[in-house]
Amino acid sequence: MAIERHVNNRDRILQTAGEMLYRQGYNSTSVDDIAAAAGVSKSNFYYHFPSKEDLGLAVLSIRREKLERLLVDTLRDTSRGPLSRLAGFLSALLDHQEDELERRGCPFGNLVAEMTEHSERMRCFLHGVFQDMIGDIAAVIAEGQSVGQIRDDLDAQAVARLLVQTIQGMHLIVKCDRDARAARVSGNLLIDLIAARPRL
Repeated sequence: MAIERHVNNRDRILQTAGEMLYRQGYNSTSVDDIAAAAGVSKSNFYYHFPSKEDLGLAVLSIRREKLERLLVDTLRDTSRGPLSRLAGFLSALLDHQEDELERRGCPFGNLVAEMTEHSERMRCFLHGVFQDMIGDIAAVIAEGQSVGQIRDDLDAQAVARLLVQTIQGMHLIVKCDRDARAARVSGNLLIDLIAARPRL
């Protein structure tokens, strides 16, 4: 795990924790583990983060910023049509899973499975991430319906929830299979299923 030497201690802790919590899991990673790997004292850790939970939320905030950038490049890219933006979003998620996350699952979904029964603050944060994603997708679907690209017999909010739930399932299968090809086929099928059909 390579941490840049010039970063300050807070950033070193965040970089180290981001990788360790994702690879090893929140409950399997201790404050001692993180402090040792970051090369800081335990007292310095607590100077920057009052608790491990506070650190976990800070790591999640960084992950959320990365997700926001992906949303800007895909779902919010109004130079593309709604169906193209949805397809691009699904493809970008899987590209990120393969290229940067090494097919280890969704960072948010992994923590949902591990932490929602143990940390209400984390549960609320993760709930907000998924609700915001649903809102972005629903807006694109509604736009697609208004321009005739997406079936107008579907409830945009319900389809958006289905897509987010399906995305989480896709991440789990990619994590299990260590291969994203089947998930890409499923993503394309989802887009095809909601696409408007020519009226006879």
